[in-house]
Amino acid sequence: MITRMMLVLALGCALRGWAVSGEELQAFMQAEQAYTATNYPRAIAAYEHALKAGYHAGGVYFNLGNAYYRNGQLGNAITAYQRARRLLPRNSDIAANLATARSQTRDHVWRPEPSPVLRSFFFIYFSFSVDELLWATALLGLLIWVCLSVQAFCPRDWLRTTAVVLATLAGVCALAASVHVYALHNGGQAVVCANNVIARAGTGEAFAELFVLNDGTEVQVLERQPGWLKVLADANKGWIPADDAQVY
Repeated sequence: MITRMMLVLALGCALRGWAVSGEELQAFMQAEQAYTATNYPRAIAAYEHALKAGYHAGGVYFNLGNAYYRNGQLGNAITAYQRARRLLPRNSDIAANLATARSQTRDHVWRPEPSPVLRSFFFIYFSFSVDELLWATALLGLLIWVCLSVQAFCPRDWLRTTAVVLATLAGVCALAASVHVYALHNGGQAVVCANNVIARAGTGEAFAELFVLNDGTEVQVLERQPGWLKVLADANKGWIPADDAQVY
């Protein structure tokens, strides 16, 4: 079932260090009005405008995904949900709506979800966004500085121990954030946003056809060339036009 997320813009901007501009607020309000009136193409345009104006918040991507879903654009909806989940990894509504959209794709090919054991073992990586990890690293760094400063004037064993523990946590958070950034900028994931997309053996229509992908299929990006993406879909590899997919 597709549900919506109403945004508290001031709180969202405060947490991310942004100020809401008049253009962003106006675009968001127009999108909400259009969505309520079931004018989904207009809502999509308004949400996209809010994003282009600089408000890259998880809630905006989530509502954009809902508008795309209602407009019958599964690939774009899944892309928006994935971008929302990257910013709000613990939000259950995003996970539920993503699962609903995935269930309606033709190819039923998507990136496998990590096992519960893996998610538990690496919970810091899977449960927190890059922004949260960076803020945590900065806060822990400040606490380390406070402990060491107090230790310099009033030596205590527990202060030194606390500083070591905080430094370990800061290192883990920084490492998790680095892995997120590396995964984002090296290869990455993509969603096919059209039907009957032909994957070929090379970067051109003269190359042999290998397989066909449809709207909403999630693929791994292996390589990029001007106008083309080499993707892995299930166990199949091939080149598809870059215009037929959204990389997230």
